[in-house]
Amino acid sequence: MGGFEKVRRYILAVLLIFVAGSAFATTPDSLSPIQKLREVYKVTYPFFEMADTLYLPQTELQLIEGYHWPDSSRLTPIQNWMNHFPIWHQYKNVGIWNGEIAKKFDQITRCIHLPWNGPAYKDIAFPWRIAMEYLRYRQAESLFTFIPNAGATVSYSEFLNHKVAYGPRYDLKLLPDSTRAASVEEFYKCFGVAITNMNYKTLIANCDSVAVGSIGPGDLFVATDSTGCKGVAYVVMFTIENKKKERLFAVATGGEVSSDFHIPLFNKDRNRPWLSPEQIRALTPEGSIQAGFYRFSFLNNLSVEKP
Repeated sequence: MGGFEKVRRYILAVLLIFVAGSAFATTPDSLSPIQKLREVYKVTYPFFEMADTLYLPQTELQLIEGYHWPDSSRLTPIQNWMNHFPIWHQYKNVGIWNGEIAKKFDQITRCIHLPWNGPAYKDIAFPWRIAMEYLRYRQAESLFTFIPNAGATVSYSEFLNHKVAYGPRYDLKLLPDSTRAASVEEFYKCFGVAITNMNYKTLIANCDSVAVGSIGPGDLFVATDSTGCKGVAYVVMFTIENKKKERLFAVATGGEVSSDFHIPLFNKDRNRPWLSPEQIRALTPEGSIQAGFYRFSFLNNLSVEKP
């Protein structure tokens, strides 16, 4: 067994204790450490679908000198959830929804393991998808609310009692309808309505600003032009910190066309994607009239989201 593989297995064993909690206690003793961790991931990340292995930021990405992965006590629940989000192996290309390749594997850092399908998954869709998956994990789907480009604000509970319609200016309307039972299928349908009625400006409107000193995994960096049609949307995925509690971050995004969610290649080292807040701000496109760090407003309603 090579040195890297020994380190990888050691980290996996540590992660079993670090992220598993009560879910780990319910896994059969006959399973190997990696199998146990996979079972935990199926519960913690309901979309997880790797058949026989898993790839994690702690095993696939490398630290830089003086930095370490923060202890869970230093993170809020959603930040800890994000900081262990599954990723893909180093040889996965960025695929487009029609089967073509947007970027070869050596042109990016890593793809994020977040299964998707269809032409709606552009960069502004993935922040919503991650937020809804976290609400699903927390069994807090009722908190899901969105402001569309035009028309009425929609909550998940209202969605279940109404049908969606549109006015002459494509303003979203909710018309009374028979009540549908809450389900995974209905939740995804509500999410689908959200991302098809969204642009960069509206994404910001659904968020609260985040101070640089409070940035953490799960937060967003969004920039928009005056129309809301051009901009960038990044999700802060992972963080590392040093002894001074200074943090660096890895951010992920999609594309202008529907394609895999991935960590771009920001330097010559595919294994060290770490950026300072100032370097993330430098991703603001020319012509932007608004740019900053943001957090979905509805996530603030999770009362236990404290460090």
